[in-house]
Amino acid sequence: MTAHSWWGKGHSPAHQRSCPRPLPPPSTFDKDASATCLTLELRCNGELTRHFDTFDLWAKAYLFQHSERIFKKQMTKHQIEESYHPTVKRHATGAHPPLLRTKIDTTGRRDVTSWTAEGVRREAPEDWRRVKVIPNLEISNLWCMGREMGWVIQCTALRVFEESCECPFAAGEVSDETM
Repeated sequence: MTAHSWWGKGHSPAHQRSCPRPLPPPSTFDKDASATCLTLELRCNGELTRHFDTFDLWAKAYLFQHSERIFKKQMTKHQIEESYHPTVKRHATGAHPPLLRTKIDTTGRRDVTSWTAEGVRREAPEDWRRVKVIPNLEISNLWCMGREMGWVIQCTALRVFEESCECPFAAGEVSDETM
Protein backbone atom coordinates (compact mmCIF):
# COMPACT_ATOMS: atom_id res chain seq x y z
CA MET A 1 0.00 0.00 0.00
CA THR A 2 1.29 3.45 -0.79
CA ALA A 3 0.67 6.68 1.04
CA HIS A 4 -1.25 7.88 -2.04
CA SER A 5 -4.16 5.57 -1.26
CA TRP A 6 -4.99 7.60 1.82
CA TRP A 7 -3.92 11.12 0.83
CA GLY A 8 -5.13 10.77 -2.72
CA LYS A 9 -3.15 10.93 -5.92
CA GLY A 10 -1.22 14.13 -6.36
CA HIS A 11 -1.29 15.07 -2.67
CA SER A 12 1.91 15.10 -0.73
CA PRO A 13 2.08 12.74 2.25
CA ALA A 14 3.70 15.61 4.10
CA HIS A 15 2.03 17.48 6.88
CA GLN A 16 3.53 20.93 6.94
CA ARG A 17 1.05 23.25 8.62
CA SER A 18 1.99 22.69 12.24
CA CYS A 19 4.96 23.63 14.35
CA PRO A 20 5.43 21.13 17.17
CA ARG A 21 8.31 21.06 19.60
CA PRO A 22 10.38 17.86 19.61
CA LEU A 23 10.32 16.13 22.98
CA PRO A 24 12.74 14.72 24.01
CA PRO A 25 15.72 15.06 21.64
CA PRO A 26 16.10 12.24 19.06
CA SER A 27 17.20 8.96 20.61
CA THR A 28 17.43 5.23 20.07
CA PHE A 29 15.73 2.47 22.00
CA ASP A 30 18.99 0.98 23.21
CA LYS A 31 20.83 4.31 23.61
CA ASP A 32 23.43 3.31 20.99
CA ALA A 33 25.39 6.48 20.17
CA SER A 34 26.38 5.14 16.74
CA ALA A 35 22.80 4.40 15.60
CA THR A 36 21.69 6.16 12.43
CA CYS A 37 17.92 5.57 12.77
CA LEU A 38 16.56 7.65 15.64
CA THR A 39 13.16 8.22 17.20
CA LEU A 40 11.91 11.81 17.22
CA GLU A 41 8.75 12.43 19.22
CA LEU A 42 6.82 15.58 18.35
CA ARG A 43 4.30 17.34 20.58
CA CYS A 44 1.10 17.50 18.57
CA ASN A 45 -1.13 20.51 18.19
CA GLY A 46 -4.85 20.04 17.51
CA GLU A 47 -4.47 20.06 13.73
CA LEU A 48 -1.78 17.37 13.67
CA THR A 49 -3.69 15.27 16.21
CA ARG A 50 -6.91 15.42 14.14
CA HIS A 51 -4.97 14.58 10.98
CA PHE A 52 -3.48 11.39 12.42
CA ASP A 53 -6.65 10.42 14.31
CA THR A 54 -8.43 10.49 10.93
CA PHE A 55 -5.63 8.42 9.43
CA ASP A 56 -5.94 5.85 12.26
CA LEU A 57 -9.67 5.45 11.62
CA TRP A 58 -9.02 4.90 7.93
CA ALA A 59 -6.10 2.52 8.62
CA LYS A 60 -8.06 0.28 11.00
CA ALA A 61 -10.91 -0.01 8.49
CA TYR A 62 -8.39 -0.76 5.71
CA LEU A 63 -6.59 -3.39 7.79
CA PHE A 64 -9.90 -5.09 8.64
CA GLN A 65 -11.09 -5.04 5.03
CA HIS A 66 -7.78 -6.43 3.69
CA SER A 67 -6.69 -8.55 6.68
CA GLU A 68 -6.76 -11.83 4.78
CA ARG A 69 -4.32 -10.51 2.18
CA ILE A 70 -2.13 -8.62 4.66
CA PHE A 71 -2.07 -11.07 7.61
CA LYS A 72 -2.96 -14.30 5.75
CA LYS A 73 -6.10 -14.65 7.90
CA GLN A 74 -9.37 -12.83 8.35
CA MET A 75 -9.26 -10.70 11.48
CA THR A 76 -12.21 -9.24 13.37
CA LYS A 77 -12.59 -5.52 14.02
CA HIS A 78 -11.98 -6.28 17.70
CA GLN A 79 -8.69 -8.06 16.91
CA ILE A 80 -7.54 -5.13 14.80
CA GLU A 81 -8.49 -2.66 17.54
CA GLU A 82 -6.68 -4.69 20.22
CA SER A 83 -3.49 -5.02 18.15
CA TYR A 84 -3.35 -1.54 16.65
CA HIS A 85 -0.94 1.08 17.99
CA PRO A 86 -2.32 4.56 17.23
CA THR A 87 0.02 6.98 15.51
CA VAL A 88 -0.56 9.59 18.22
CA LYS A 89 0.35 8.62 21.78
CA ARG A 90 -1.75 10.23 24.52
CA HIS A 91 -0.95 10.61 28.20
CA ALA A 92 -3.33 8.53 30.35
CA THR A 93 -4.66 11.55 32.28
CA GLY A 94 -4.28 14.10 29.48
CA ALA A 95 -1.79 16.05 31.61
CA HIS A 96 0.69 16.23 28.73
CA PRO A 97 0.21 17.04 25.04
CA PRO A 98 -0.19 14.12 22.62
CA LEU A 99 3.00 12.84 20.98
CA LEU A 100 3.63 11.68 17.43
CA ARG A 101 6.49 9.19 17.25
CA THR A 102 8.52 9.55 14.06
CA LYS A 103 11.74 8.04 12.75
CA ILE A 104 14.64 10.03 11.36
CA ASP A 105 17.64 8.65 9.51
CA THR A 106 20.85 10.57 10.05
CA THR A 107 22.74 9.02 7.11
CA GLY A 108 21.99 7.20 3.88
CA ARG A 109 19.50 7.75 1.10
CA ARG A 110 16.64 8.64 3.46
CA ASP A 111 18.56 10.97 5.76
CA VAL A 112 16.53 13.81 7.19
CA THR A 113 17.33 17.29 5.91
CA SER A 114 17.05 20.42 8.02
CA TRP A 115 16.10 23.85 6.70
CA THR A 116 15.92 27.37 8.09
CA ALA A 117 12.69 29.37 8.13
CA GLU A 118 13.98 31.06 4.94
CA GLY A 119 14.44 27.75 3.12
CA VAL A 120 18.24 27.49 3.41
CA ARG A 121 19.73 24.09 4.20
CA ARG A 122 21.29 23.86 7.66
CA GLU A 123 22.72 21.34 10.08
CA ALA A 124 20.47 19.47 12.49
CA PRO A 125 19.80 21.36 15.73
CA GLU A 126 22.39 20.98 18.47
CA ASP A 127 19.88 21.64 21.26
CA TRP A 128 16.48 20.21 20.33
CA ARG A 129 14.88 21.78 23.42
CA ARG A 130 15.30 25.27 21.93
CA VAL A 131 13.66 24.70 18.55
CA LYS A 132 10.26 24.26 17.00
CA VAL A 133 9.92 22.39 13.74
CA ILE A 134 7.60 21.93 10.81
CA PRO A 135 8.04 18.27 9.82
CA ASN A 136 7.72 16.77 6.37
CA LEU A 137 6.28 13.35 7.17
CA GLU A 138 5.77 10.16 5.21
CA ILE A 139 3.92 7.08 6.37
CA SER A 140 6.38 4.52 5.10
CA ASN A 141 5.17 1.06 6.15
CA LEU A 142 3.14 -1.08 8.50
CA TRP A 143 5.09 -2.86 11.23
CA CYS A 144 3.92 -6.10 12.85
CA MET A 145 5.51 -7.70 15.88
CA GLY A 146 3.73 -10.63 17.44
CA ARG A 147 0.11 -9.52 17.82
CA GLU A 148 0.90 -5.81 17.67
CA MET A 149 0.93 -3.51 14.66
CA GLY A 150 1.32 0.13 13.79
CA TRP A 151 2.74 2.50 11.21
CA VAL A 152 6.27 3.80 10.74
CA ILE A 153 6.16 7.55 10.23
CA GLN A 154 9.34 8.76 8.58
CA CYS A 155 10.42 12.37 9.02
CA THR A 156 12.09 13.28 5.72
CA ALA A 157 12.77 16.98 6.33
CA LEU A 158 12.46 19.58 9.07
CA ARG A 159 12.03 23.33 8.86
CA VAL A 160 13.72 24.48 12.06
CA PHE A 161 12.78 27.62 14.02
CA GLU A 162 15.35 28.60 16.63
CA GLU A 163 14.01 30.18 19.79
CA SER A 164 15.63 33.27 21.16
CA CYS A 165 18.14 32.79 23.95
CA GLU A 166 17.78 36.41 25.05
CA CYS A 167 16.85 37.44 28.56
CA PRO A 168 13.05 37.41 28.93
CA PHE A 169 13.10 40.52 31.13
CA ALA A 170 13.12 44.05 29.73
CA ALA A 171 16.48 45.79 29.91
CA GLY A 172 16.70 48.08 32.91
CA GLU A 173 13.63 46.53 34.53
CA VAL A 174 14.24 46.60 38.25
CA SER A 175 11.71 45.89 40.91
CA ASP A 176 11.84 45.98 44.67
CA GLU A 177 9.19 43.28 44.81
CA THR A 178 10.31 39.69 45.21
CA MET A 179 8.32 36.54 45.32
